[in-house]
Amino acid sequence: MINFLFVVTLLFFSLGQLGRFSFLNQQINIYLYEIGVVLILINLFFKYKLHPLNSHRKLIKSLIILISTLLFSFIINLYHFKATQNLIAGLYLIRLLIYFFLSFYLISNQQKFGKSIILFIIFTVFIGTVQYFLYPDLRNLFYDGWDPHLYRVFGQFFDTSIAGAIYGSLFFYLIQKNDKKYKILRLILLTILLVFIVLTFSRSLYIAFIITTVLYFFQNHLRKFALGIIILFIIFVVIAPKPSGEGVNLIRVFTINSRMSDYKTAFELWKKQPIFGYGYNHIRDIKNTNQTFNNHAGSSFHSSFFNILITGGVVGLLAYLFFLYQLFWMRTNGKYLGVFLITMSCFDNVLLHPFILFLVAILLFDKSQSAV
Repeated sequence: MINFLFVVTLLFFSLGQLGRFSFLNQQINIYLYEIGVVLILINLFFKYKLHPLNSHRKLIKSLIILISTLLFSFIINLYHFKATQNLIAGLYLIRLLIYFFLSFYLISNQQKFGKSIILFIIFTVFIGTVQYFLYPDLRNLFYDGWDPHLYRVFGQFFDTSIAGAIYGSLFFYLIQKNDKKYKILRLILLTILLVFIVLTFSRSLYIAFIITTVLYFFQNHLRKFALGIIILFIIFVVIAPKPSGEGVNLIRVFTINSRMSDYKTAFELWKKQPIFGYGYNHIRDIKNTNQTFNNHAGSSFHSSFFNILITGGVVGLLAYLFFLYQLFWMRTNGKYLGVFLITMSCFDNVLLHPFILFLVAILLFDKSQSAV
């Protein structure tokens, strides 16, 4: 049953933003695959009940601390906001907890999802290729709140940062798969994913990719291989087509200024409620009361850590960092995925995005993946 649910869920996940349903002027967004996520979690709960509590005490301890902190922050701020605002924020919190528990229960699951993940990668590569050549301009959806990406790979995810985080996560997943049966296919997919990473023209992705590549291969005594990938990456960056537009300009300063302004706003808001924050996730309610609701960045800041700091305060941020440490560093292959996503999340709201939360859960605890 779990295998069937997983395949169907991954199929719907492959739709990306095409499987999104929005309500209340895009204040509430639900993805089709999340129905499968809930069903998988329910199935795992009835199968394992509370057994994982005894098997992974360190992780569950950090998870309980984080959940308690976020719930406390949410409750003490209820009277500051309207009932509708609390309802919407509460749904964000419930979604976050569902993904956390999904990761937790997948630890005890023994099914292997490797073939399904490979098919997902193939489909993602196909969609990304079609999008880049046939639909390279997202400016026609600017009215709907999407950034006007031009001549960049964003695939079915409509955002170069999120798409880049997915491509990078899949790249490091394939690097660590010790499966000789699909060696040629793996090399082809790795090459295409590397090209996709370059064609996102996301500088935060570039930084995270290089740092993780150096860390992973240097620690595994594969310096020449690491150097080869970095050289190939640099070559791709140099020869990548850059027809026109500010998005493909790697020395653009607009996005840097935008992020600095965003961080400044976050810091000023944090100073007003530094200990427990405003409650997860009330960012849209406090960030800019004059903004239009169809702005997809309206409910977050550019850094996942600023989002937690604002909504959960210093206490929430410390609890979140402790949870991330227990989550990613409990497996040998997990720390590299953690370094990659944590680095990206310093510049973009990656770690708290539902796509990434789901991807982390299935990649980190896929039993077909061999730890290196």
